[in-house]
Amino acid sequence: MDKKALSNDLDKALSKFNHQFEQLQNRGYSEDVQCAINELGTITQEALNGFKKAILSNLD
Repeated sequence: MDKKALSNDLDKALSKFNHQFEQLQNRGYSEDVQCAINELGTITQEALNGFKKAILSNLD
């Protein structure tokens, strides 16, 4: 798999996560639960972006 194809696949996975995360945010949970969801989502997004960057940098 070439770097461009892998990058596109990882972008699709990130997009899918973001979509599912947005749906979870819009469920009307209590403020405490919503805060935890938001924090977990942010941490997960940062980790996935770092994971993508690390994978792609190893292909150089």
